[in-house]
Amino acid sequence: MKMMLLYVDPGSTSYLLQVIIAAIVGVAVYFKTIWWRIKSFFYKGDKKETSTEDNTDE
Repeated sequence: MKMMLLYVDPGSTSYLLQVIIAAIVGVAVYFKTIWWRIKSFFYKGDKKETSTEDNTDE
């Protein structure tokens, strides 16, 4: 039986590593965005309202 040795190009390895890191960061940003939406749903009343009626220089 003949043993087959596989060659992996260093460029392919760095590309694969880049894809894995991008996938991890993408999933993290996705869940962080969902967390912000859930958090903003429950804390809608905490935002300060700014209006143009505050200027009483007439």
